[in-house]
Amino acid sequence: MKTANRFLVLIAVVLLSSTSCKDSKEHIVTLNVDTSLIEKSNINDYCDFGQNKDSISNEDYTIIVNVGDKITWQGISTSSEYDTVKIKKIKHVKGEGRNVFDKDSLSGNEKVIGRVLHYTKKDKPYKYKIFFTVYNNGVRRNGTFHIDPKIQVNQ
Repeated sequence: MKTANRFLVLIAVVLLSSTSCKDSKEHIVTLNVDTSLIEKSNINDYCDFGQNKDSISNEDYTIIVNVGDKITWQGISTSSEYDTVKIKKIKHVKGEGRNVFDKDSLSGNEKVIGRVLHYTKKDKPYKYKIFFTVYNNGVRRNGTFHIDPKIQVNQ
């Protein structure tokens, strides 16, 4: 009898987790960086998220997701396939509403992955910081950079 009960519990867990995950999506946010020219004083001139920078600045770039979605942040060099952009940390900006992730900061080595747990206020995106390092010709450029886009989480 215990085996039958365990089997029923296992089936229930699998069914519940599959229905809660089926609506979630995976989002990949790619930070494009000109690794040959970026400096701390010109970050916004030499990186973007693929948006039209004439109409949407990096600070106004907003990713819209839902609770349960998975986000992967990655970086690529736009100037050399041999250069690298490493996303090191995603950090909730204090004063920008409730943190939408399970931790105040998410860490990684080249990419950072997070699952969205909380929604933002209706139609109100929150700022978060992306910390990244840049390697040009094998040499790290100017320490750690950061950029502050937005995230909006629907229920």
